[in-house]
Amino acid sequence: MRYALPILFLISLSACGYERRDDGQPQQIARDKSGATLTFGNIDTVEGTRFFTIPILRGDGGNGGGSFSGPYRGSDERNRLIVDGSTGVSRRVLPNTDFEIVNWIEPTGKISDDVSYAADAAIEDQSSARAIGLYAAVVKRPGRTDKDPTTYGLLFGKFEDGTQVWVSRDLAGVEAVWLTPARKLAVVAATAKGGVFRLYDPADFHQLTEKDLAL
Repeated sequence: MRYALPILFLISLSACGYERRDDGQPQQIARDKSGATLTFGNIDTVEGTRFFTIPILRGDGGNGGGSFSGPYRGSDERNRLIVDGSTGVSRRVLPNTDFEIVNWIEPTGKISDDVSYAADAAIEDQSSARAIGLYAAVVKRPGRTDKDPTTYGLLFGKFEDGTQVWVSRDLAGVEAVWLTPARKLAVVAATAKGGVFRLYDPADFHQLTEKDLAL
């Protein structure tokens, strides 16, 4: 019974057309080609740099006030802005909002597949989580037809000069990205054939090594 009253209360609010409290945050900053609402996600500073990032989120569309709820207001990230905190100059990571960024990683010396890892790790262990000024975006790319599989692209970039390189566009998924003790970018990912381990040069993102994982 102790859960019955709160549930009935929520149902009654929904029936009355309840809208969440206005907290002054923008519910819409633009619309995409399909008419869906675009708005800001949570702003994150980039440890050890003058930059910060702003996720651009997509709602359901058809609603001028947006359809977001909760502190993050959605999880469909369609792009990300990189902003120079000293000048205000910004740039987009993706050229448009056609694809979805499903994971954003700022690689450190500790292995993680968590989108919010960099900030947490910097608090836990400054020595192994030292900022290196690089980012990795795992980008979901729907198939051209309903019969074609969804694939994932991996994009590496540099905050300082805007360099970006697609190191892969046809992965089945990305498990983790981190910096090795030898200062190389390491990736564990899946392809259509199985798991792979790759190493990249952080200077120009050139692939150095690829090894199949024994499964």
